[in-house]
Amino acid sequence: MFDNPVFIKEIKSKYRARQSNLTLFAIGSLILLLIIWFYFEALRYLLFASPVITGKEGWAWSVVIQTMILWLVGPALASNAISQEREQQTWEMLTFTLLSPREIVLGKLAARSLPLLFVLLAFFPFMAVCLSLGDIPFHWLPVTYLVFGNCSLFILTLSLFMSWAAGKTATAIALSYLAVAYLVIGTLLIESVLPAMARGSESPNLWLNPIRITMALLEAPGNSYNTSVLLFSQTAFLVLTMLMLFTMLRRWDRWKRD
Repeated sequence: MFDNPVFIKEIKSKYRARQSNLTLFAIGSLILLLIIWFYFEALRYLLFASPVITGKEGWAWSVVIQTMILWLVGPALASNAISQEREQQTWEMLTFTLLSPREIVLGKLAARSLPLLFVLLAFFPFMAVCLSLGDIPFHWLPVTYLVFGNCSLFILTLSLFMSWAAGKTATAIALSYLAVAYLVIGTLLIESVLPAMARGSESPNLWLNPIRITMALLEAPGNSYNTSVLLFSQTAFLVLTMLMLFTMLRRWDRWKRD
């Protein structure tokens, strides 16, 4: 991936410095100090209060905050990946190069995934501390990050797909957030009118809801029912991700003409 020209181009264009070195140093120092202060206060609270209770509380808050970041920020990261190229009239130059469709699509997808990756990495040490203090089974950590990674891939691919399908960036962003709104709110509305609610059980429709997925992560990923929720939702997201990628690559020639 690091030798992919599209990936390198995206990194240079999206993350290049637009300020002086002194300004970047000041901003970077401030962000670093905020992270250090957050970790200091959080660890002080964890270590000097009741370790088991605060460890579980810290774990729960970390899962909730990361979930909110993934589903709220994720759609905006890749929604302009294709549409902005068209608006700037650079799309034809890119598509008529010797780069393969796979290199272009995956290069853009990988570059837009970096902010979410940095967020997950920033929370990882704190999650590990909470895991050790909160009497939480070790397998919760890899399961949680597998779910985060799969959801991130789905969200970014969805945004990239909307950027391909829509003609304008604003439309792509709106469609991406509309899809997320359906998963969060629409699934709840559909569940409220299904007969399954009268029996006190849930339908697989609700298992696609990010809130229900988060509840499954917090309650107990090892529980058989929560395992079913996680397996169904993550399999569905993975299948949808593969279908969107396949559709974009399969219609590449038509995509170039559009």
